[in-house]
Amino acid sequence: MNMIRQAPRVRQWMAREKVKRENWLETYREVQYAEGADRPTGIGTRLAPQTLAGYGVGDAGLNLLWSSTSFYLLFFYTDVLGVNAATAGLIILVAMIWDAVTDPVMGYYAEKTRSRWGSYRPYLLFGSLPLGASFLAMFAAPVFAGQASAGALLLTHMLFRSFYTIVSVPYSALSARLTADSLQRGRVSAARMIFATLGALVVARYTLEIADTLGGGDRRTGFVGVAAIYGGLAALMCLITFLSATEARQQVAVSPPNPRQAATAFRNNWPFALLLLAVLAYTTATNIFLKGAVYYLNYTAEAASAAIGQSLAAYVIAATISIPLWSFSAELLNKRFVWIGASGLQLAVLIAFYQLQPASTAAVTAIMAVYGIGAGGFVLSIWSMLPDTVEFGQYKSGLRAESLLFGLMALTQKIALGIGIGGLGLLLQWAGYQANSAENGATLDEIRLIMTAMPALLTLAAGVVMVFYPIDRAFHSKLCAGIESRSQIPDNQKVTAR
Repeated sequence: MNMIRQAPRVRQWMAREKVKRENWLETYREVQYAEGADRPTGIGTRLAPQTLAGYGVGDAGLNLLWSSTSFYLLFFYTDVLGVNAATAGLIILVAMIWDAVTDPVMGYYAEKTRSRWGSYRPYLLFGSLPLGASFLAMFAAPVFAGQASAGALLLTHMLFRSFYTIVSVPYSALSARLTADSLQRGRVSAARMIFATLGALVVARYTLEIADTLGGGDRRTGFVGVAAIYGGLAALMCLITFLSATEARQQVAVSPPNPRQAATAFRNNWPFALLLLAVLAYTTATNIFLKGAVYYLNYTAEAASAAIGQSLAAYVIAATISIPLWSFSAELLNKRFVWIGASGLQLAVLIAFYQLQPASTAAVTAIMAVYGIGAGGFVLSIWSMLPDTVEFGQYKSGLRAESLLFGLMALTQKIALGIGIGGLGLLLQWAGYQANSAENGATLDEIRLIMTAMPALLTLAAGVVMVFYPIDRAFHSKLCAGIESRSQIPDNQKVTAR
């Protein structure tokens, strides 16, 4: 009877406590977010299509530049400028190491930035035009200087990589400020990758043919024309992103973690460490295979420019088409399943390429298309898993270091690109590669071995690492709930999901 009499009082107490929690949460939100700024997009709230498209188009522009250097810069150095393959590979490796080292620094200072446009968008506004100009200089300077000295190539390449870091690191970190919802982040990642692969498609399919047309058969001047077009388009697209994607979660009076705090956050964030290891292995593997395919086709196909463009375009198209399918699989199952499935598919392709020894353009194109399907799963997984690891680190350490983690991810990808392309240059030199000369069968066999065996081992390693990745949708929801439920609010960024 006493418990029955106490029941109304218990209900009244629970009601008062609920009101207190709601008032506290509202007060906290007002403190955390700038006056007049949009509230963070909560779980279940869809981002507007124009926001998704506006953010994604920036990666189309960045990928015009990234894919150009990724697919063709080593080839430009060796077969257009006549640089020794080992020297060309080392130039790219050194420039990529410089690029990688500057990424975390850029991430740290970008997160410290405070402006009326937010923390990250100012770099899109003021860095876009210098980025496009530096890309043009990388191709034009060695041509108009009259000689392709290693020093000139390295200097212009490092200049471009510096401006690429200034724009690309804040651009990537901006995605974590668009929404706190894990599913919405998957859609942001899908939109971004679709636009990125469209940019890569243009580069893959048409670059060599545009260079041949603009240069009238002289690829030296033709590549300069291509660089002018791509650099201008990239600058314009980054400016569109600046205008379209606002930082809905911009904070005031919040400082990013200092280096000691950042080290603590990284040390406690083992899912992020797993993701870094897997990305290092996967990105190195992909770059060796794709760049090796350019050389393989250049000396096996009858119409080399068209064959290279067709096969790389098939890779990009397949990756583009597969992204929505992989996104659906991630929502239906989980992101780890997508990664492991993509690993298995690409591993099978690499084994098939070596065993079948494709001699026709059609056969190589078909194999590249299947490889591209796997690539779509990888890129979707990377950019949808990464923001989730930010919440894991925040939950474990009480520190939110999104720009630092995005910067470290960019660092890892660029180190992998440098290792992949630089290592390929050294291996080509070891195999006896001579630019613009008929390759004998032994050298082509070695190129085929280089472009399949090592990528296969690295792809397998990446898949094994991701078996231990722990964050799925349910786990991420618990992380966000745990972060929000804490009564002691740290000085750094705290709440991520509503």
